[in-house]
Amino acid sequence: MPEDEVSASEVCEALVREYLKRHGCSDAASAFEREKPRGPNAISSRNVLLKYLQLSTAAKERKEAGKPFGSILELLAETNAKGKSGLAPTGAPTRGTQRRPSAAKAEVNPPAAHEDPWANLRGGAGQIQSVNATDAGNSSSDEDGVVTEMLDAAFPKSSSQPLPAPAKGWANNERAGSQSTARNSAQPSAESFVVHRAGEPDADTRGPEPAGSMPLRIASLEPLPASQLVKLRQTLFGQQAFVHPEWKQAWHQGFFKCDDVNDVNFGLHQEKGGPCGVLAAVNAEMVQSACIERGKSLNWDSMTFRSALLEALSRSIWRCAKRSSSSGGTRAFVALPCAKSATVPATFPRDGILEHIGCIEATSKDDVLKALENHFDIYTSRYSWGVCLLLCSCVLSRGIDHVLSALSGNCLVDKYATCSMDMMNLLSCGEPSPYVHDGNLDVGGMTLCGVQAKPVWGMLSLFEYYKSIEVGNSYKRPDHPIWVINAEGHFTMLVCLGGISEEAPFDAVWWDGLNRQDTQCKVRISPGIGTDEEINDSLAPPLLLVLQTRWEKAKVDWLTTDPVL
Repeated sequence: MPEDEVSASEVCEALVREYLKRHGCSDAASAFEREKPRGPNAISSRNVLLKYLQLSTAAKERKEAGKPFGSILELLAETNAKGKSGLAPTGAPTRGTQRRPSAAKAEVNPPAAHEDPWANLRGGAGQIQSVNATDAGNSSSDEDGVVTEMLDAAFPKSSSQPLPAPAKGWANNERAGSQSTARNSAQPSAESFVVHRAGEPDADTRGPEPAGSMPLRIASLEPLPASQLVKLRQTLFGQQAFVHPEWKQAWHQGFFKCDDVNDVNFGLHQEKGGPCGVLAAVNAEMVQSACIERGKSLNWDSMTFRSALLEALSRSIWRCAKRSSSSGGTRAFVALPCAKSATVPATFPRDGILEHIGCIEATSKDDVLKALENHFDIYTSRYSWGVCLLLCSCVLSRGIDHVLSALSGNCLVDKYATCSMDMMNLLSCGEPSPYVHDGNLDVGGMTLCGVQAKPVWGMLSLFEYYKSIEVGNSYKRPDHPIWVINAEGHFTMLVCLGGISEEAPFDAVWWDGLNRQDTQCKVRISPGIGTDEEINDSLAPPLLLVLQTRWEKAKVDWLTTDPVL
């Protein structure tokens, strides 16, 4: 768990997730994950949740009495109704008492969208409107005051009173060796970039970026033509006439790690739900570069992390490169933010990001690597748009028109501002396609496009466990034992550096950049020794269900952490 304090809203979200899982509401759980992606302080351990809510004793009593509780939310309601919870204050509100004023309710609402991160670099008539993420039309009523009473009982001091978190955790990232400094100048110099300063607020509470910590842009670079930007936006969002507010919140980050946690300094950190697929894909390629090809362990120093990240980013872009019809050679494009704003049509939803996209042409992978080295901070600083820039680089390198044709009406970023399967196949194979089976399937005269080339890393999906899709052998059996795990709308990474077996137990490391791990999550996978009894899906960790799609009747032992639900 991080050092940052956990708020009441995160506790409530964890209660809902756990309730839906315990009662087998898989569709509702998946929908909830899409609507409320896990934040950086999301609670995934039942024991931690019980401790925060001061229900450990009540849970133990129920277990000793042979009456296990269904979910923590039900236990909370029961213990408060009986006055046994340590959270219930004397004279707690009862049904029918006056509800909390609306102003207090507003305190538990999600934070507003970030302000335009480049707003300070513009002024006057050229200023771009930022996206407003208000939820005016989504407020729900609590006619009987039941929800309000539960919050009052659970958090008597204040609904927004943060709960203390364990002492050990993550500190904000400050990139060692950076020579960038904060500037307030309205006209930044070319090639400069301001990195995040340690001690600033973390993801959910950081609010708008501090003055002087805005990502700077390259003054000498020209933006893409308006016609190309319109098509580029269409590859990302399809025909949506608006920019999802989560696009600016969740995708506003670069590729970075937590420098002060040595045990997990191989893992990319994720600020908010949304770009998990891009981060997991790049992280898998980093592990392949550093560990498989260069024989490194997962304990990386700063130089190993930097070189692995540069190699992963350059490979991802060059994989999408296509042969030029005019020159006959292969070329790729590295997307970068430019100071100038393109003149776009009035119907183009300005977001302060896409209309500032420019690019550098590269005719070899070494040229791509050199361009990334020269603009490393732009891709890797905490408050940069590095994740978005990589995605744009891949689309531009593959060809906007080609990607639009391959998408066939789909888009790379879905309506929830999360990664689509087209995006994952683009990153792994260099070609967007909506399915993960091998090649193409003919279903009643309709062609379903799957994986068109050998992926560089594997992928396993919870959807296959529920018989919704078929994952082909190209993803199930990659050349190297590194998999991207797709479960409940979230992408993570599984690494088996000691090799795998179809019969004997073997160890793996599972990494979730959104879960703020401060130690390696090691699991032991034992193929074929699981019980023949039907698994209770609502009680089993999703990782177990996913792994059983690759290793039948696999048993998973959690070696270093509690099972992650």
